[in-house]
Amino acid sequence: MPDRDDRLEKLQQSVDALRDELRALKQQIPAWLTQATQQQEYLDNLRYALAIEPGWLPPTRGIAASPDFLLLVAGHLLATKPDIVAECGAGVTTLVIARCLERNGYGKLFSIENDQGQAQLAQERLRERGLTGFAQILHCPLEPVEIAGTSHHWYRIGNFPISGIQCLVIDGPAVIQANPLARYPAGPKLFPRLADDAVVFLDDYQRESERRTVERWRTEFPRLEIHEEFAEKGCARLRFRS
Repeated sequence: MPDRDDRLEKLQQSVDALRDELRALKQQIPAWLTQATQQQEYLDNLRYALAIEPGWLPPTRGIAASPDFLLLVAGHLLATKPDIVAECGAGVTTLVIARCLERNGYGKLFSIENDQGQAQLAQERLRERGLTGFAQILHCPLEPVEIAGTSHHWYRIGNFPISGIQCLVIDGPAVIQANPLARYPAGPKLFPRLADDAVVFLDDYQRESERRTVERWRTEFPRLEIHEEFAEKGCARLRFRS
């Protein structure tokens, strides 16, 4: 009997633990549903702004840019109608930006991507949607770079021929443990190429790495203004005071 009692006690402990886990999961479900519903609404608004059908965009979950961030970028591009746009990290943002330029009737996107497979996929998606005239994918592998006494891995852009960038979208390269401030070099490397009225969108601003990056930029570029936008993964909208 003692063995049976021990087994029953252990079984009851397991049941209690499972009940606690289910209770905690149940408490989280409303937040998940709310977030999913909000992002679906942003996606619907994005489709309307771009005049596209469901299925035109690749998935916008996981590591891809979220619909709310994409809508912020699209709204800005459709309102300001820039001639030159650049982005760090090709993906769903590439299609959104190129479609905005097509809707505007002019403009060119220069998309910097380190992964060859991702660059080829982005190029194929542009071709399928008839947008190759509005975007150029630049395959730029990562290479070691030292800036202000610190080492990073960033895009090998060489003699990047583009200047007068009116909108810059930073959603790459990927932040990893070995390269925690992966997006910091975009400031020293690309900010000098911005037009006077340029706007910069930085995705994933809720992460500590992106916040540290912006603080470094704020120190190194005193005229930089930072405005935090509401977005699922965080968004910083940056521009320089005149």
